[in-house]
Amino acid sequence: MNKKKVIVSWIVFDIGVTSFFVGVVGMLFPLWILNELNGTDATVGYTLSIAMLINMVVTPFIGKISDHISRRLPFVIIGILACVIATSLLGSTNLYIGILLFSIAVVAVYIANVIYGTMLVEISSEENMGKINGLGVGVGYLGAIVAIFIGIFVVENWGYARGFQSITLCIIVFSIPLLLCYKDETPKYFQRKYFQFKIKNILQGIKNALLELKNSKEITKFLFSRFWFTSSLYTAQTFAVVFGTGAAGFTAFEVQMLLFMGVLVAIPGAIAWGFIVDKIGAKNSLVIVLGIWAAVLVVCACMPLFELNKSLWFLIGIITGIVISGIWASDRPYMITLLPNKNSLGQYLGYHAVTGRLASIFGPFSWGFISTTLGLGQIPAVLTLAVFSLISLAFILGFRNKK
Repeated sequence: MNKKKVIVSWIVFDIGVTSFFVGVVGMLFPLWILNELNGTDATVGYTLSIAMLINMVVTPFIGKISDHISRRLPFVIIGILACVIATSLLGSTNLYIGILLFSIAVVAVYIANVIYGTMLVEISSEENMGKINGLGVGVGYLGAIVAIFIGIFVVENWGYARGFQSITLCIIVFSIPLLLCYKDETPKYFQRKYFQFKIKNILQGIKNALLELKNSKEITKFLFSRFWFTSSLYTAQTFAVVFGTGAAGFTAFEVQMLLFMGVLVAIPGAIAWGFIVDKIGAKNSLVIVLGIWAAVLVVCACMPLFELNKSLWFLIGIITGIVISGIWASDRPYMITLLPNKNSLGQYLGYHAVTGRLASIFGPFSWGFISTTLGLGQIPAVLTLAVFSLISLAFILGFRNKK
């Protein structure tokens, strides 16, 4: 396969996936649930938590199969197809069908995204991995811009159903290049005897995975720290619109414009962080951005609490765009540098994804529980996310490797 074309198509693919995360998970689904179906923060948080719980069980197994047969593309195709079908039906159903379709879409796109991530090693080298990953994150933010414009223009004029359908079109368009350009070079045939669906075998697989992680202490530490910073990030991205239209007192349009400003900064920011990661190392990059991120969350909580000038939100939006792009540009390369065996890349990135799924269960659940179930409101929920970030930072600072 033509490596240059594959790299470009790999980078472009992230536009569609990002449009889903920003447009569906972070914007349209929460607003649709709250505004049209009379749901609450807890409805959104608990739904996402359930979807992530399913993902946590399925993803490592899919990664193991992918490694066994040396095939990546079929899993990406199936995941994207399921996501597109489920998402296209959102916006015109009742609450319970909507929750089911959203959960299917989230599980499917996460599976596709994990397998897509394993392709990075095949299309890059240790010298340019950070740059390529940074380009993927940076260019991927174009999907966020598309999603925001869909929220502003399509949803406002034609409703949520057309908004969800527009996101699916974006996913399809930007997935096509990768599906056409990428080729599995040494695929193997699936041998069913290695994957008997018996409880005994599943439990043995879990035991083996835990033993592998026990012998890879640095990876285990990183996965633990990743749990906390992804809990903070995923939850903040999911509830940004909800917090903005609630505690911060903005309209949905104003929040979308703030997100747009943050995304504009995140695009060059992610590309720049890709070069920074290659220069100073992924660990040092994570330390910097996590420290800033915790501070940003504290300021976000203080803004409505002390009724500070609303114009400061624009500065917060810019800083947030820089910081989040830096975290995502550092995360995957750092995990890959810690791997003891690149032949088990899919399986280890499955563990990496499971950590994210656990965080995506815990984070939104904690927000819904603190904000709605306990009745403490959104400001304590934001401060909790700052604590999560500081816990993660403390663990990363304790790693032996310098970079």
